[in-house]
Amino acid sequence: MPANGDAIRPLDGSAGSPDDLARLSLLRYGHDYWSAARIEAEIAQVGAWSRKHNVRVTCNEFGVYRRVAPSSDRATWIADVRMILERQGIGWNLWDYAGDFGLVTKQAGTILPDDTVVAALGLRGSTRE
Repeated sequence: MPANGDAIRPLDGSAGSPDDLARLSLLRYGHDYWSAARIEAEIAQVGAWSRKHNVRVTCNEFGVYRRVAPSSDRATWIADVRMILERQGIGWNLWDYAGDFGLVTKQAGTILPDDTVVAALGLRGSTRE
């Protein structure tokens, strides 16, 4: 999810993260503001290296933990990362299929696609077909 100080602020206390080092890491992450522009700046370096050395590169895992991120933030992050990777000619794979970072959920034995993630991944049609 796009990081910012406001999103991380509720974790700035002993209730959110009793470990001082973990709390500091979260605060730094929030203040780094990982926007699409920031993600692009980081990934563009890998893309440039790949082109310079004629080496194919892939991002084997990316995603957002569904239990703590609002659905819209999750979709934004996934869409931003996917589009940036594609612009840089870098292959990609979503973290997992049906787990906490997944494309689908399983409810009462039925597989249900997360339509916001389907759209964020640029998939055409429905995973229900």
